[in-house]
Amino acid sequence: MSFAPELTKKENRLAILRRAREILSSPLNWTTNDLRKKTPGGGYQYCVLGALERAAYDLRLANEGPAAFAGSEESDNLNGYKIGEAVSLYDYSYAEYDRKPYGVNDTLGYEETLKMLDGYIDKVQLQEE
Repeated sequence: MSFAPELTKKENRLAILRRAREILSSPLNWTTNDLRKKTPGGGYQYCVLGALERAAYDLRLANEGPAAFAGSEESDNLNGYKIGEAVSLYDYSYAEYDRKPYGVNDTLGYEETLKMLDGYIDKVQLQEE
């Protein structure tokens, strides 16, 4: 079963966006020019799309357990670019910033990346009420 259609459901879309925002809540968890980078301490830093990828993985793992990924390549399909498209962050970033989400992340910086996520979370919440 593909998880991609589940990403567009309101509760999953908001859960993924909120989790990604939580992951990026500290600048120590944020990076540019890569989906994720391993830190010397063994943790990871994420760009906005890497945080979406991690958030979708966490959500699927929480909902279905480790068996969700056993014997399949589905985890490979949970990449930040596809998730960004599925939750429509690309549309928002183009409308607000005239660039892709990773363009906001890599060129406009940490604060603007958080502002983009916060603005989009607010927009999704309002659309769904």
